[in-house]
Amino acid sequence: MIRKIAVLILCVAAITGFAQVTDYEDLKFPKAKAPKIVKPIKFELKNGLTVLLLEDRDLPVISGEIRFHAGSVLDPKGKEGLADLVGDTMRTGGNTLKSGDEMDDYLESIAASVESYGGATSSGVSFTCLVENVDEVLNLFRATVLHPVFDAEKLEVSRSQMKTSVVRRNDDPKGIASREYSRLVYGLQSPLSAMTELASLDAITRDDLMAYHRECFKPNNAVLAVWGDFDQKAMKKKLTAMFQEWKPGAVPEVDLAIKSEPAGVYFVKREGVTQSNIQVGHLGIRRDNKDLAAVSVFNMLLGGGFDSRMMKIIRRDKGLSYSPHGQISSNWAYPGQFWMSVNTKLGSTGEVLDILKQIITDLKTDGVTQEEMDIAKDGFLNAFAFQFDSLDKIIRRAMAYEFNGYPDNFTEQLFNGVQAVTTKDVQRIAQEYVNLDNLIITVVGDDTQFDKPLSEYGTVTELDVTIPKPKAEPKAAATEQGLKQGTTLMGQAIHRMDPDGKLAGLKGWKMDGKLLVKQGGMEIPMDMVSATRFPDAQVMIMKTPMGDMKTIVTPEKAEMSMGERSGPLPAAQKEAVLNGIGLTMPMLARSLADGTLHANLTGMGEFDGQQAAMVAVTVGEEVVTFAIGEGFVILGTTGQTMDQTGSLVDEKTVWTDWQDFGGLLYPKVRKQTAGANGQTITINTIVMDPEDLDTLFQ
Repeated sequence: MIRKIAVLILCVAAITGFAQVTDYEDLKFPKAKAPKIVKPIKFELKNGLTVLLLEDRDLPVISGEIRFHAGSVLDPKGKEGLADLVGDTMRTGGNTLKSGDEMDDYLESIAASVESYGGATSSGVSFTCLVENVDEVLNLFRATVLHPVFDAEKLEVSRSQMKTSVVRRNDDPKGIASREYSRLVYGLQSPLSAMTELASLDAITRDDLMAYHRECFKPNNAVLAVWGDFDQKAMKKKLTAMFQEWKPGAVPEVDLAIKSEPAGVYFVKREGVTQSNIQVGHLGIRRDNKDLAAVSVFNMLLGGGFDSRMMKIIRRDKGLSYSPHGQISSNWAYPGQFWMSVNTKLGSTGEVLDILKQIITDLKTDGVTQEEMDIAKDGFLNAFAFQFDSLDKIIRRAMAYEFNGYPDNFTEQLFNGVQAVTTKDVQRIAQEYVNLDNLIITVVGDDTQFDKPLSEYGTVTELDVTIPKPKAEPKAAATEQGLKQGTTLMGQAIHRMDPDGKLAGLKGWKMDGKLLVKQGGMEIPMDMVSATRFPDAQVMIMKTPMGDMKTIVTPEKAEMSMGERSGPLPAAQKEAVLNGIGLTMPMLARSLADGTLHANLTGMGEFDGQQAAMVAVTVGEEVVTFAIGEGFVILGTTGQTMDQTGSLVDEKTVWTDWQDFGGLLYPKVRKQTAGANGQTITINTIVMDPEDLDTLFQ
């Protein structure tokens, strides 16, 4: 009670003191000082393992992390994604003490965690637990670091998840702009720019994970930090006993080979989008740069907050973007990037590029005002303290210093350096560290709606961001006899369907019916209308409980809409639709008529319980095998397709219940299976050359 009264008296006194000030501008505050940071103790084992310990008795919790100089920059060519798989399955795949699932159950029961990760230039393992469980959890932590088993089943789970990420990586235009800009700045040949692909993930084996672990996870290649509720002497003894027998060895070295691509404009075309995603800049600096403090203030003034030049001009004054940002970024071990990032409507793309250049020009020529400087420095210094407001942040920052070879007083150096920055320093940073003649400009959008041609800003290079498909199983080589027999069989099958020869001359057709989608153990029935305008446009309308979902694909655009909401389709989905049109019966009939049909008889086989001639039809890079049964009836098709995880799966479609649709004999039911998923299309009507065909595409 006495303590509460004392606090109350102090509060009243403080309020009374402030009440004597009539203008807030008269308030005086002491000069900010560098935060006083408790530094961990440091020691090194005989095997080269560096250990940091920080004791804190506030909570009965102990945490730790070990970090290795490893990461994706060490991925072998053709096996990109290896470090990420190692970082994931070190934990999920279990170790010699417990399986991954057993660890899940045990750690959950005691409110603890052991996790592993893989990054670009580092990989590691961390743990957190209550004091009472530290011995058991440390044993699991040690086993995860030293003796992971990389369980084959868990490896496949991680591989599947990573494939899904690869397949979806082009869904977000902003993500495309950021990714491709970074690759161009570091250079396409740098390991920092290497891309994980479906084929590279397929190439990785469990032995690769084991070899990577043996090569990179060594004590003389790591820093271990432990912090929390323990006695430092006791913990030092415990960790020494646990890790002193760990054998050191040679560690891998990597050449980052950073060499930026030539300055200019790099463009990724995205139809159906309403905004341009813009990234502008060039290579940045390392954090050990002598001008880091001045650069930090420059960043605040350029695009680091609501008082920055980019925010005030582009958002407040011009209303061209909600969140423009920019900075000269820095990394611990290699240069960061100077970048300015803006999302804006398509029609103001050129205007924004002009403004960005003018902002930099003004900073170079006129510098900044003292008022701007004071706001920027105050903002940086006030936020700086929050980087050290927890034990976790303090030890991780100390760990970064040790891991990357920075002095342990780096925090104080940066803080004091920022306080000393002047307006002239900021102007000098703009002049020395930003080169308007060496800009890499990356734009993702639809250039048909830009206000200015991108060629006004430099040589334009269009980037192909298509996700390479995994290689399909090799097909039997076509022979002259096989092609002749296959073409004849397909011709007879098409004639059976279309005795009057209507298909080859169709401009389009429309089908309506029902669609039953089977996915993830669920069945979703929908009414549907599908229309195709040959040779390269398709629209599908599916009636869902939430409203009509409409998908339109043409050479010019690919979009999906529901109600008033719409968005572009992923490029891979557009490509799949266009390839599918090429394999429709009208398009195959056209190819047959003009002599370009590529149909190869590969042999006889069984299809859905019936003997059939197997005819492989190739359209572009797509190969689909038609099963032609007795009487030249098409029993269905087989092939391979890419599922949502990016894996190639066998696809089979069974054609049944043939009916006459206005002189065209066609299967009423087509049941497709692809891996664990599938769909069944039941056709009610087919209208050839419908009058409303063009209307459906509006």
